[in-house]
Amino acid sequence: MSLYITARLFIEFIEEFEQLYYQRKLEWIHFVQQSIHALGHYVNEVVTKGPLICASQWTMERTIGNLHNALMVMIPTLDPDYGKPLYPRWSKDLGNGYALLKLQERSCHVTTFAEGIIIKAFLDAHFPYSPEYIFFDLHQRFRVCHWARLRLPNGQTCRSVFSLRETRQNVRRAHNLSIKGALYFAEVLFFFELRSDHNTQTLEPLALVSVYSPPDRTLLQESNDTFYTCRHQGEAGLRVVQVTTFLSVVSMIPHVLAGEERFYMFEKPGMDLANLGGILWDEDDEDNQPT
Repeated sequence: MSLYITARLFIEFIEEFEQLYYQRKLEWIHFVQQSIHALGHYVNEVVTKGPLICASQWTMERTIGNLHNALMVMIPTLDPDYGKPLYPRWSKDLGNGYALLKLQERSCHVTTFAEGIIIKAFLDAHFPYSPEYIFFDLHQRFRVCHWARLRLPNGQTCRSVFSLRETRQNVRRAHNLSIKGALYFAEVLFFFELRSDHNTQTLEPLALVSVYSPPDRTLLQESNDTFYTCRHQGEAGLRVVQVTTFLSVVSMIPHVLAGEERFYMFEKPGMDLANLGGILWDEDDEDNQPT
């Protein structure tokens, strides 16, 4: 069924592209590149020959990659990253490909009232016997030690609003994430850890986020599930979530729709296939230091 849907969407795209840019004019035929024309044949090629990788140069490229990986297994010292730790210094491995990365506060600081209320509601719902309740003051503000960044299983690093790099003019806005099990996105304010029970020393890795509104359903449907436009909800969208629910870093790009400021989601393609192993160093050495 998915192949038929794919074929229909490809044909609709080709016809719309030609109507917009070609319009059956001979002098405009150069707009119809081979890459556009080929879309009409992809599904038929898959039906008759199987996945496209079976009928393209990618097969040879994959074979070269497999031979490379086999050599790395037989002679590990050929790997330039041999012997290096998986994560940089000052990080905390959470398992399953997740890791908290510095910066981390050495002393606790109080949250805002709204943030404290959300954290308390999370404790009431999930960890009612947590010893962390003693860190709430009379105004329901919570004392917490912030972590700045999180490494995801796909190798991406998610920053947070707390991260000191967010004060730089050339900052990459990498503190927005997609979340498992739901069609929504969130801006990460900070990462932190809590004890769930008096009888355990294990810390639960969590994040305080501001969830964007659900995407506009009409635009999402008309764009064939490609245009996700949401509103930033600020304090109204505050939630505490477990870091293991995060899927990938996304960009939330501001735009104006019908006079309203909104954000549309852009995600780097192929991140669901990115976790192929290797050393997960971050490119920002100065971020790997404690505070």
